[in-house]
Amino acid sequence: MQPTAYFAFDRVVLPRSRTEYVSSDVPTWEAVKAGPVWTADGSWKMTNTSTLKAGQRVHRDWNKAVVRTALPDAQPNSAVRLGDVGVISSAGLLDTAADQYFSAESGTDKALSTVYRDGTLLGSARSAPVAFPMAAQRAEYRVVTDVQRYAPGWTTSTKVRTDWSFHSERKEGMPLLPVLSVDYRLDVDRANSARPHSTTRIGLGVRYPKGLNGLKLAGAKLWTSYDDGATWRQVRLDGDLDGTIGNPAKAGFVSLRVQATDADGNTVEQTVTRAYQVRR
Repeated sequence: MQPTAYFAFDRVVLPRSRTEYVSSDVPTWEAVKAGPVWTADGSWKMTNTSTLKAGQRVHRDWNKAVVRTALPDAQPNSAVRLGDVGVISSAGLLDTAADQYFSAESGTDKALSTVYRDGTLLGSARSAPVAFPMAAQRAEYRVVTDVQRYAPGWTTSTKVRTDWSFHSERKEGMPLLPVLSVDYRLDVDRANSARPHSTTRIGLGVRYPKGLNGLKLAGAKLWTSYDDGATWRQVRLDGDLDGTIGNPAKAGFVSLRVQATDADGNTVEQTVTRAYQVRR
């Protein structure tokens, strides 16, 4: 008897709804790969292991906006200090589906992570995940990750810049780093689009890497742009970080920018160019 069933990607046209049936009471993963027709390339992501019971239903919205750079919510040690080496295992373009363990970039994606310590450039890597040297004493680190994807059929989240700053000093064990990820709840359709002259509800969430608790958010702000970032206007957020975006009268795209800070002064600023589409 074969003890493990490995991934098999069945090619389908997106967007679409899909129902899959799996065996109960066995460890199960779910994986999705997205790429252009006639190519073997593409980005793919995988959920954490789960054991489903008979009759249980799980719903996931793969590839739903806002696709951005973030730490997978189910991945342990996604931002960790190993002695005097820091490791941030961010996913370059992560969608909003829950319980994600791993995400791999497409071979045609362009990514660059640049690291600073107390304002001094340390170096860079041509990937979203990055490892870098850390000082024994307390210092402020800044990691700027730029990701671009220009591929057939990929129209939203074409460019994402994420600017993290956080503090760290040498400690025993493998302490997690207080790197902030932004989660989005966006009321768009299956094609990640909204109608012209409509309003779109948005909600934000901010979190540490898995395993690091006690986040005390000091503030969060949101801006929108209708001209790919040339100009910006602020969106009012309530106490739950929910707001309403007024979409433009003409077809096009809406870009988003978020700033968030925790009580210890760790920050994230994220700009998602063409976060979702406005179309008739």
